[in-house]
Amino acid sequence: MRVQDCDECERLWEAYANATFGQVRAENALNMATAFCGGRDTMQSLEQELETATKVAEQRYEMIAQHQAVAHTAKSLEKLRVR
Repeated sequence: MRVQDCDECERLWEAYANATFGQVRAENALNMATAFCGGRDTMQSLEQELETATKVAEQRYEMIAQHQAVAHTAKSLEKLRVR
């Protein structure tokens, strides 16, 4: 969930989008190499790139979840209490 007017949310979501794009790019490269029977070294390199890209995307998403839990949960609870 994006919170409007939160620069940190915006920064984190942008980082996650970039990491996810890197993950998709690595996966596509691996799929293309597999389809064209790339050399063993190329395949290992691409598999490592995909693994790294996946971890980065997962870390970015976790950063978003942590930020929202810390920065926005209290605000959300306050809004519920006011109503």
